[in-house]
Amino acid sequence: MVSDVKIDQVPARSVAAFSNRIQADIKFGIGPRHHLITYGLLIGALAVLTFGVGIAFELKSFADQTLAANQTEIVAEPLAFDDTDLALFADEAESKLVTVSVQECGVTARVPGFLTGPQTVLVKRSAVTTDTTPVIRMADGTVVPGQVLGWSIVDDIAVINLAQPAEGPVFEWSAANQAPLGTGLVALDLSRPTGGASVITVTDLGRNRSTGLIETLQLEPSPPAGSIILDLNGRIVAIVGGSEAATADAIRPAIGRILAAPDYPASNCPVVEEPVVEGE
Repeated sequence: MVSDVKIDQVPARSVAAFSNRIQADIKFGIGPRHHLITYGLLIGALAVLTFGVGIAFELKSFADQTLAANQTEIVAEPLAFDDTDLALFADEAESKLVTVSVQECGVTARVPGFLTGPQTVLVKRSAVTTDTTPVIRMADGTVVPGQVLGWSIVDDIAVINLAQPAEGPVFEWSAANQAPLGTGLVALDLSRPTGGASVITVTDLGRNRSTGLIETLQLEPSPPAGSIILDLNGRIVAIVGGSEAATADAIRPAIGRILAAPDYPASNCPVVEEPVVEGE
């Protein structure tokens, strides 16, 4: 005979154990399969988090390396140029120079310019403000009429178009990043008709904070305004306008805009005040 069991005779710890089992089944899911799914989701989330942290670290490392590379300048060896080498270099460079003759507004002058294209001559802006239709004499003696297409006041450069293409070599451009600190360059002095060349050294680079381009060079000894700065291949690295040397990277965009859309400035004759005669 089986005796009846009363509810109040069930041990309290049995009831608590059953309640805990129900709560566990609700929390983790019922059965081993649900346990595996839950643990799998946890492991997957941990893997994604670890992968994301790794990618962020790699990106930061790459950015740091790039910044360090941009801030580190290469130092070159000084240029070893004796007087004979310098004279030969200057002779070859000067064969690409032209003479710009102005004779309007009562001003007569001859200033050196240089060819950067078969029909393009660059000259100091201040030299042609009084005569925007100068006559250009080539190194071989050929005379060609010219027309000022426009100028850049900032760079003190005027762009002249020749009436017909010139024969002979022209100056090419060189990027300033090919002239690191310590590089030896040659300054060709165009501030005087007799010209002249000297060896100079790059001592500092001026970068544009937005673009990163090298826009100015600090040179020692400082060349006179009006000089063009050449590398050993005779290419133009910079032009000295005023107190600093503007690089080809900084100047060429302005020249390109003038060639694409010339504004043909008019001659600006200086105002001469007539003397006042007493008694009139």
